[in-house]
Amino acid sequence: MALRRSNATYAGMLPLGLRPSEYTVPLAQPPSNWKTLAPFPSNPNAETYSKQESLSHLPIPPLASTLEKLKTSLQAMAVSEAEYDAAVTKIDEFGRPGGIGEALHKRLEQRREKEEQVGGRGHWLEEWWDELAYMGYRDSVVINVSYYCK
Repeated sequence: MALRRSNATYAGMLPLGLRPSEYTVPLAQPPSNWKTLAPFPSNPNAETYSKQESLSHLPIPPLASTLEKLKTSLQAMAVSEAEYDAAVTKIDEFGRPGGIGEALHKRLEQRREKEEQVGGRGHWLEEWWDELAYMGYRDSVVINVSYYCK
């Protein structure tokens, strides 16, 4: 039987307003060093990953830029002009100066700074991707997550 990780572990990663007791997806407990146990994806002497450490990390785009892209994306999906206008109103409220969007964006930047320090995971998105999007995903990983499959 797989060990279960306490939902309280993920309290800092849950969407705003969602309490750990409301997060019902049980997450399996992998070994803490699971990445070092995994085989290297290719010959370690191959050029494929030789510059990996020198690559810059995925940046956190400015909040205003992200919200504008969201508005553009939603425009194509909105069923009506009224639906789109309602969504834009909510996006604008989220992104207003001093609002919740600004506070969350600041927290994300603080996370980036913390994770990129010596002793951190190295990347602000890595833990979320590993634990919530990859390890905690309950559908078939091969066809729904793995970008190596075509």
